[in-house]
Amino acid sequence: MIKKIKQIEEISFERTLEKIHIPKDPPKMVLIVGPCRVGTTALSNVFAHAGYTAYMQPIKSIRRGIEEGVEVPDFHIASMEEVVVCKETFGAKTQSEYYNPIEILIKAGYPKNKIHLIGIVRDPATTLTSWTWMWDEVLMEGFVRAYRNTEEVLEYAKNLDIGTTSYVHEAIRDNNSELVIAKLFNRISEERMGTNATDWSEGPNFNDDKNVKFFDEPPERFVHAVKTWGGYEYRHLIPDITEFQKISLRNGGVYKTYDNFLRDCELELDIKIRRGGNLDNGNIYRETKDTGI
Repeated sequence: MIKKIKQIEEISFERTLEKIHIPKDPPKMVLIVGPCRVGTTALSNVFAHAGYTAYMQPIKSIRRGIEEGVEVPDFHIASMEEVVVCKETFGAKTQSEYYNPIEILIKAGYPKNKIHLIGIVRDPATTLTSWTWMWDEVLMEGFVRAYRNTEEVLEYAKNLDIGTTSYVHEAIRDNNSELVIAKLFNRISEERMGTNATDWSEGPNFNDDKNVKFFDEPPERFVHAVKTWGGYEYRHLIPDITEFQKISLRNGGVYKTYDNFLRDCELELDIKIRRGGNLDNGNIYRETKDTGI
């Protein structure tokens, strides 16, 4: 069985490479990765509003299409731009949704010195609540794997001397979002932040933004919140998880992963983030519930 899964993965890997087209002199790529429902879409929208082209999980879409036998557009990376953004998320259900996008991009011919990785996670209990809202039933093995996948990709990048930034969504809970993004742009050596990167009140709406490129049709439920928000800001969500899920988070090392990301985010962006992810009282700092997150 394991041998068969490995063979299927090898075939998927090679077919994915065939659908990625990299120009002779590719732009710098800011690659955003993380589990589903941790704020990757919102962070990508920040870059789109700052004028960057944001590719929305092209590799994941291609891999899912191969697995499901559905045709997905090829990933053609713009050759005329200096910097592009690509976001990839891990989870929630199938083998195709767990992978190493850096390994795939480099194998496809992307220069590693032109990639900067942003690994993003979110308070696990809050993220798990969001997964349950989105998919009703959550396999804890898959949830734990999504956090582990994110951590492994970050370590993979560091071992290749690829620039990395650790980021947690709670950074904008405890700090002004414009300040956080200014520090993030400074760390990745980007100055083109503009005046509306975090203020989206004057549009364009997420799905209407010409800078945002999709490779499959995201469920309305998935992007509704980002489309209706007036800017990049934290939305409180009261965690609602079972005792079994709490134990799975502990035993799976998910909170250890989150704490590592939080610590590194504080150091790398020179900000302070409150430790609020107590498994037994996860709603201590959360005031309202927005089920659109």
